[in-house]
Amino acid sequence: MGAFSKNAKLWPNAIIYYVPNPKHEFWNLIKESIKQYNEKTVIRFVERTNEPNYIYFTCDKSRTNYAPLGMPNGAGAVNIKHNVRITHELAHVIGMIHEHQRNDRDSFIEFCRENMDQNEFAEFGILKQESFIYETATPFDLASVTQYWDSASSTLRKITMKYKLNPKVRWGSTEK
Repeated sequence: MGAFSKNAKLWPNAIIYYVPNPKHEFWNLIKESIKQYNEKTVIRFVERTNEPNYIYFTCDKSRTNYAPLGMPNGAGAVNIKHNVRITHELAHVIGMIHEHQRNDRDSFIEFCRENMDQNEFAEFGILKQESFIYETATPFDLASVTQYWDSASSTLRKITMKYKLNPKVRWGSTEK
């Protein structure tokens, strides 16, 4: 399942309203990600009519991919500047935090800080237990859509995370 933020405002009835953006460079991939959520989960992405809280899609190349955590108050921008990790950003809209920020992650992942961009450390910090919810029966999920790939925030494309249970395992993002 994954970890959900206690601070995120969840969408009533698991319906997420969005404004289509057919002019977006990656609109077809965004639509495919929306379709996957609609077909494989109880979450429903529905085109906005006049709902006060909704998301819309931007492509600001000067910024990274980002999304609001949970339901925004009013309009929430989801920036997609790369054609990867779209379902990852939509998971944030649902209210999910990064898998590698769970408080039990140190039992599963070892960080190679010497290979990491020093400005990116905040993206890898453990969140306090009281700031998120996850089902304790749910094991750490290396394949979670919210788990960063093993060379995320790397300097010179080196490994930044190793899976402790099998250090030879590599993982990455082929998800669109």
